[in-house]
Amino acid sequence: MTRWLALVVALALPAWAQGPDDFRAKARITVAEEDALQRLVLPPEVYRDARADLGDVRVFNGAGEAVPIALATDPERAREAQVSGVLPQFSVTSLDVAPEHLGVVIRMSDGTLIGVRNRGGAKSQRVAAYILDASTIKLPMRALVVDWDPAKGAEVVPVRVDGSTDLRSWHPLASGVTLVHLEQGGRTLEQPRIPLPRSQEKYLRITWVGAVAFKLNGVKAEFDDRLKPPEREVVRVQGRKGDHDGEIKYDLGARYPVEAIRLLPVERNSVIPATFTIGDRAAGTHREVASGVFYRLARNGADVESPPLEIGRRAARRWVARVDPDSGAVGQALPDLEVQWRPAQVVFVARGDGPFTLAFGDPQAKSAYQSPRTLIPGYESHAEDALPLAKAGDVERNLTAESRLPEWMAGVPPRRIALWTILVAAVAVLGVMAWRLKKQAD
Repeated sequence: MTRWLALVVALALPAWAQGPDDFRAKARITVAEEDALQRLVLPPEVYRDARADLGDVRVFNGAGEAVPIALATDPERAREAQVSGVLPQFSVTSLDVAPEHLGVVIRMSDGTLIGVRNRGGAKSQRVAAYILDASTIKLPMRALVVDWDPAKGAEVVPVRVDGSTDLRSWHPLASGVTLVHLEQGGRTLEQPRIPLPRSQEKYLRITWVGAVAFKLNGVKAEFDDRLKPPEREVVRVQGRKGDHDGEIKYDLGARYPVEAIRLLPVERNSVIPATFTIGDRAAGTHREVASGVFYRLARNGADVESPPLEIGRRAARRWVARVDPDSGAVGQALPDLEVQWRPAQVVFVARGDGPFTLAFGDPQAKSAYQSPRTLIPGYESHAEDALPLAKAGDVERNLTAESRLPEWMAGVPPRRIALWTILVAAVAVLGVMAWRLKKQAD
């Protein structure tokens, strides 16, 4: 009896251990370099075949052993400096620059400064200040970036900036700031910035100390850095008429974690107010996730399209756009749907020999993810973004075994079928043994 049980256990143990062939899909991994820790961006097919929580994603080494894996945090947003174009500038020969003492032309609708002329001033008068027109700037300025001619005696220039909303009264914004442009031995030392206290003045006045001939070429406004999200994948799909009037259905083909959407009208001069709902099944309830107005208009000889609508993160394969059927917003040609999304990243330990394999697609598999802090020694925020980037090759689907199974067993991994087969056989063997023992006892 002991030998029979040992045989059953020996046959069952291999079936408990999962390998790449136990999953619906797999892909060969090319590691980036000889590094124990690797980062891998999941291919789009993962969102087609894997579970919604990605808990069935695994990485195997060449011996078919699962290696430690962690789901990486979202990539860090990159900081992008924002700088305006060159601000319109006007030179004046007197610091008394109130409008009654200057010939000033202002566009009254938005305050744009058209021109400044010193009344009765000679053209040969020395420039005493520059007035900058920032009336069209809509963001608070944190600094000015100055471009000037560093002529002799003007390589180091102490400057002052004052602000005004009406060109009548001025108040200080920055003083004691020194602009520097020095060249020596083929090297250049520059300091062209004038920090500002997050100003949003309509007009700025730059003056300087001393009798230097300060010639201003141009000034740009600098704003706070903008956090730019990492690059996104873009998928565009065609729509089809839904079950009700005003419904347009879209099938993305995979359950992408969508972060932004927009409708792309086929016909020019279209404006489409729409509400979006999502669902994971072809039939069933949907929930509303976003609404917006999408357009494609011909303006000044060019097509102007609506920007993507940010929606957070919504993971769904099937989307429905609802439009008022009586609004006339949609003609005969249904608009396409564009979605933007970012694939997840995993970190894995390249333990053992390659080749390494990414596998996914087992609804019954338990999540094997660890925390990135566990895998990366001395972990700091977003440390995984600095790891070598491995790449996944073409995804192969394991359809051979599934094609031979009855429909009710479709999707069950072959090794799991083998496991249950062995267990059923073991029960049968034990039953026979029990029957024989009972017969001997009688």
